[in-house]
Amino acid sequence: MAQAYTSSGKHNEALELQQKLIATSKSVLGDQHPATLSRTQNLALTLAVQRRTDEALELQQSLLESSKRIMGEEHPATLHKIQKLAITLKSLGRTNEALELEKRLLETSKRVLGVEYPDTLSITQELAVTLRVLGRTRDALELEQSLLETSKRVLKEEHPDTDILNTIQNLAERLRDLGRTNEALELEHNLLETSKRILGEEHPDTLHKTQNLAIILKSVGKTNEALELEQSLLETSKRVLGVEHPDTLSVTRNLAVTLKVLGRTRKALELEQSLLETSKRVLKEKHPDTDTLDIIQKLAVTLRASGKTNEALKLEQSLLETSKRVLGVEHPDTLSVTQNLAVTLRVLGRTKEALELEQSLLETSKKVLGVEHPDTLNRTQNLAITLQSLGKTDEALELKQSLLETSKRLLGEEHPDILSYTQNLAITLKSLGRTNEAFKLVHPLIQSSKQILGITHPGTLSIALTLALTIRALGQFGKAFSLLQTLVGEYEAHIGPEHPETLTVTQHLAGTLLELGRTQEALQLQQSILVTSQRQVLGNDHKDTLGRIQNLAITLRNLGRFDEALQLQQSILEKSTRIWGPGHPLTLIKIQSLTITLRKLGRFNDALEIQQSLVKVSKRVIGINHRLTFRRIKNLSTTLAYLGRKNESLELMNPLVNKSVQVLGETHPDTLYYMKSLKLLEGVSN
Repeated sequence: MAQAYTSSGKHNEALELQQKLIATSKSVLGDQHPATLSRTQNLALTLAVQRRTDEALELQQSLLESSKRIMGEEHPATLHKIQKLAITLKSLGRTNEALELEKRLLETSKRVLGVEYPDTLSITQELAVTLRVLGRTRDALELEQSLLETSKRVLKEEHPDTDILNTIQNLAERLRDLGRTNEALELEHNLLETSKRILGEEHPDTLHKTQNLAIILKSVGKTNEALELEQSLLETSKRVLGVEHPDTLSVTRNLAVTLKVLGRTRKALELEQSLLETSKRVLKEKHPDTDTLDIIQKLAVTLRASGKTNEALKLEQSLLETSKRVLGVEHPDTLSVTQNLAVTLRVLGRTKEALELEQSLLETSKKVLGVEHPDTLNRTQNLAITLQSLGKTDEALELKQSLLETSKRLLGEEHPDILSYTQNLAITLKSLGRTNEAFKLVHPLIQSSKQILGITHPGTLSIALTLALTIRALGQFGKAFSLLQTLVGEYEAHIGPEHPETLTVTQHLAGTLLELGRTQEALQLQQSILVTSQRQVLGNDHKDTLGRIQNLAITLRNLGRFDEALQLQQSILEKSTRIWGPGHPLTLIKIQSLTITLRKLGRFNDALEIQQSLVKVSKRVIGINHRLTFRRIKNLSTTLAYLGRKNESLELMNPLVNKSVQVLGETHPDTLYYMKSLKLLEGVSN
């Protein structure tokens, strides 16, 4: 019965039943009876699934000692307990301890059970994961290649072991995460066919493999094929597992994402609304299932990515309260929900609230998980991003530099997280005007990423984009254009021409055309991107769509088509104010651009009135020392100068130059521009 509860995702019920069963087993059979030990092991696994990791670890360590004493150090049951203990250690960030356990375990398992025994293959897979976490990519790759060959051989057998199929499934997911999508796709196809043949079309394992195949199809741009699979899978999952089973909810969420990518927004919204209602109901339950809480968290992230940020915020706030009540304030899952809530607050422009939450979260994470735990390192990275968005660039830079050094020491130079941390450091340096330093960091990084992640991995493509934008910032527009053109082709080939990320890269290509003076080409490209963004992917009110309309308006302005530009800008400002609020950073950017167009039309007094208000709001919302606040002061000064109010203009520019030197540095491009503007203004005044 406990196993049935676990299979259906009802872990609280399973836990309660297991505890009663163990008590009975101890009184009837004794503490050390193999059946009692086996049941205790199942309890430990349930605790681990519920993220009660410290309790699971304590139980597993005690179990292992009993198993060694009663059954012997090399008994299969003892080896199985060692493997589970290693997995728990990894989840607690004690990866080096897990590595030592797994290395010894693999040798023993090969000798005792055989090289192709299911448990040996499973241990090999876990060891490969551990090696990658520690940055030892080459060693992990060798193990994975060996597993891949074994997997292909096993799938050709008439009656392969189901445990081996699960190990092959884990390998396929790992290959997908590493960007080795074609190998993963081939493996997933074969796995699904084998699972249908052995277990049946409606077995939960077969359904799980169908979902994984759909995910990999989407990652290689075969979205219509994924859609057909997911639609059929959802109906089967509802009938076989139930409407509110965690796996059914997961399939529903994935189907909604697929529909959005294909532009079928209305149907996607219906599914999301259904999920949202289920989520709200689950969050009111006294003992909601942890798997369902995980699905709700993913739904909130999806809502945020879809531009439905206020709904995501409400869901995350409720989820955080539930997680604190059910799991505890310092539980790893509660910390994860807190981090996501902070990101949502940042997206909503409530950056100071996000900062307070992240600072507190980082301290808790250090205390609960340890300073060097991967989750703690990632939270440090998120805090740095929030600091940067508040204009506290020096603090962000210091944090990112320290994070990179710590990570290199802990994880090694070849760990995927090192690539991400280095890339983010380069982005910060670029924003500080230290573009040459940024280039020196990111240029060799692209080669490392190709070796570690693969040429077409999303991480590699992202680094290539950062490199192209850094080269553009250095004024090498032709070279940047060539790189971006190649990148657009890569994105179109691997995730499809209408994917939001492809549109973003294409937008950067259009921006580079503008820099090259090829304004008509830029205009045509932007119009094409906008049509796709509005009608097929994101919808009219998505922040990226509004951003693309903004870019189109700027291009029209550059072509001297000021009235058309103004009409577009007034429209998106009204939408941005309605969706995000008048003080949101994205709304402020649109106000600033509108005032420049008003100035181009000779409407200086209209521009002045808006800019004076804008500077006040900008100081309050993003801070007096933020780069964008500086730029808004500069634009206000320029408008005053156009109106002949030179003394007032100088009164703004003198302190602005001093502030910029103090905050950004004497050699920052913005500071140099302000200095030049001040000299010109002083010349006119004299």
